[in-house]
Amino acid sequence: MTTSTVWAASPKNAKDPKFQGIPLQCYVSLADAGTSPEAKVAAYTEIAGKYLELEYPERAKKVLENSVATAKEIATPSLKAFALLDTAGRFNKAVQPKLASDTLDSALVIAKSLPDPVDRVFANIKIAQAYGEAGKKENAQNLLADATKATPEIIDAYVRSRAFSAIANIYTELGDDFNSEASISAATDLLSMIEDRNIKARARVEIAGSYAQSGNHPKAAASLAAVFQEFDAIRDNTIATAKESAKSTKTSTKKSDPKVATKSLPKDDSKNVLKVEKESPKPDPKVVEQAAIANNDLLKTRSLFLVASQYLVSKQYDKALEVISNLDDKSIEKSVGIANVAIAYAKDKKADEAAKLFEKSLKGLSTVAPSIDVATLLIEVSRQYQIIKAPQMSVGALEQATTIARGLTQPSEKLFALNNIASIYGELGLSEKATPILQESLVIAKSSPDPNIRSRALSDISSTYWAIGQKDKAKEIAQDIENASEKEQLGKLFACAS
Repeated sequence: MTTSTVWAASPKNAKDPKFQGIPLQCYVSLADAGTSPEAKVAAYTEIAGKYLELEYPERAKKVLENSVATAKEIATPSLKAFALLDTAGRFNKAVQPKLASDTLDSALVIAKSLPDPVDRVFANIKIAQAYGEAGKKENAQNLLADATKATPEIIDAYVRSRAFSAIANIYTELGDDFNSEASISAATDLLSMIEDRNIKARARVEIAGSYAQSGNHPKAAASLAAVFQEFDAIRDNTIATAKESAKSTKTSTKKSDPKVATKSLPKDDSKNVLKVEKESPKPDPKVVEQAAIANNDLLKTRSLFLVASQYLVSKQYDKALEVISNLDDKSIEKSVGIANVAIAYAKDKKADEAAKLFEKSLKGLSTVAPSIDVATLLIEVSRQYQIIKAPQMSVGALEQATTIARGLTQPSEKLFALNNIASIYGELGLSEKATPILQESLVIAKSSPDPNIRSRALSDISSTYWAIGQKDKAKEIAQDIENASEKEQLGKLFACAS
């Protein structure tokens, strides 16, 4: 399926729902004709997801049955297991617990035979999670117990700690607080075995996230505080080392004794020795300090983001917002975090709460320097406004995104943003706004020196023109696609939809 995001849905009484103005069944037929089982499974699960978005669970079920059959043709065991796992997850979303459970049984048989203990343990954890979603709590708990017993086979202490944190999170989802706490404790006990300070800090963040998801706020806060202390210590040590190095350089002899240098080296080479010494200065302590401070801020931001995400998983939205409030008001991360909570509210059908937070997120963006990240967030917020039935707000966010996109200096970033904006205008039925943006994108795409970027962009532009009803223009642009496979697939989709 193409990467453009136009989602032109037909009415429920139509023959088949559409994606980019093309019946989904056309995408199914295209997937059926594929030769790579891995690619076919990826296509089937994506198509099933589209059917589910439009509330066609029975059609999603049929496509997923194709996915199961195709996944069994995959030669690599680990890829086969995860393909079945992904398909089972879609069955869960389609409210097909029996089919999900049967598919998980097949995935588990393969997972148990994986030779790499890391692959085996983490596959079991993911399968246990899916069993839980399918209502098979006992299966999930038994599998988590097996994963716990297998963790000693993992040599790397950090990876083992990460496994225990992941196990704890699934126990939390299952409502098993005792085993969740025990798994977090096991992850914590491994910290002393992790020598690298940065990796140890990362493990602490994951432990804090597990405490957050379990609702143990005091321990989550304490773990996060310990992480921040470690980040500060790493920063201070880096700065102190740079200053000490610079100080020792100043007090040391600037040049080597020429007599010593020429005892074992020709005269010309002794000059080269002195030259090399001059060309290898120690890092400027001020530069090192600035970099260390920036890195410290980044690590803290990412840590807060992860913990907030764990609160979101367990629907503790107020706690997530509390964590996000600690982020810098002028950082895009804060706006993204607030938007993520808004999206969670939107999924819970709480449009009023979502709208308030989207507004707050956009207000925060007004203080952030324009960038592709800002444009991308505005595009996503616009899409979410559609979901909560706020089309005017959606258009407003798109207009802001368009202004930023047009100011981007990297052609590839500008192309990506403009194509997505045009796609959403198409979704809203505003072809008069989509068309001029598509024209801009077309000029940029044709001037790109990279044939892959050109082909991908032209495919997206062509698809969007088709979605807004300009089919002749879509076909005309498709003729210029240089990637033969991309061109052929798009041609087949257009032919199927005609």
